Amino acid sequence: MKLQLASLAFGLVASFTVCATPISTWTFESATPFDLDNSGRSPVVAANTGIGSASGTHASSATDWKTREGNGSVRSISANNWAVGDYWQFEVSTVGYENITVSWDQMSSGTGPRDFGLFYSSDGALFTQFLSSFTVGASYTSFSKDLSAVIGISDDSSSLFRVSTL
Repeated sequence: MKLQLASLAFGLVASFTVCATPISTWTFESATPFDLDNSGRSPVVAANTGIGSASGTHASSATDWKTREGNGSVRSISANNWAVGDYWQFEVSTVGYENITVSWDQMSSGTGPRDFGLFYSSDGALFTQFLSSFTVGASYTSFSKDLSAVIGISDDSSSLFRVSTL
């Protein structure tokens, strides 16, 4: 199976009162094209704006991690050999922020998985799925999830968000 996930502007947006402020974004424009040593994990990519990291984990050691052309951008991150529970992960500090919204662009190839969920964690151990699953098709789709009602990810030194196969 092959999936291309383009997080052209995977961003965490928060607001103080009336104005929204991006906490972190990843465009992967500055990421070097990469292949891995069959560890099942992608390289860690720093945020383009703000502070944070993006990475991926797959059960298969045969996963091929790539940077490919994205949705109107030079690069996106991509991987093949998807299995249930494999994911892209984004970690940021939300200290001083509340009313968190997560946004990203994603697509799947014709042989990639279709069903995903957005998961969050404030402790890195227990991940909770936010609302229902969503389906990804063969063209780029923009997703945005308002997590302002989620207790624990606002004003947190290490909030984690995963886009995971179901």
